[in-house]
Amino acid sequence: MSARKLIYLILGVLFLVSIILSVFIFFDFLKIPFLSKEKNSLNNQQEDFLKKEEIDQSESSPDYVENTYIESIDNNGKMVTDLAELIPEKKEQEIEEKLNTYTTETTNVINVLTVKSLSDETIESYANKIFNRWKIGAEGKNNGILILATHSQVRIEIGLDLETKLTNELASEILAKDFIPYFKENDISEGIIKGIDSLIEHIK
Repeated sequence: MSARKLIYLILGVLFLVSIILSVFIFFDFLKIPFLSKEKNSLNNQQEDFLKKEEIDQSESSPDYVENTYIESIDNNGKMVTDLAELIPEKKEQEIEEKLNTYTTETTNVINVLTVKSLSDETIESYANKIFNRWKIGAEGKNNGILILATHSQVRIEIGLDLETKLTNELASEILAKDFIPYFKENDISEGIIKGIDSLIEHIK
């Protein structure tokens, strides 16, 4: 092959590549639906309940967030504070009675709090601040547990006096086995009930 033909071949290939790149850039600029659909699908697949994803607050009103500020939350002497309205009234009463009975029998205290928003806090930080603010546990003891839940996250905060019975590893196991399967099915109240039963079983 002569040098001239080789040059023409290389120029032809470069010209073809430039046309292909121009087509893709043009489609991307116009945001053609069939090109963006695959990207959206991949983004959706990355959503995972077990990861601490950000909660979408695009539909929130100012009161929606304000009501979940840590400084404004009080349990008013109750075991269950359902600010996010994730627990039906009948089941809330059932949980309240169960936890009151448990406290009477053991002096250990389990509180449940649901919120609509974490107000830019991580769930770990939020739970820790609520736990310390409420001083969950019997007087003079640190024998309390806080179950903090949103519509897509749940956290167990454990008092120091109970950490020998309820280790972080055991708490993680209870979350994975009893809470999260129901949360994934959007049955938050049943997940909380199953989780409480498991907690009580381990710290009688």
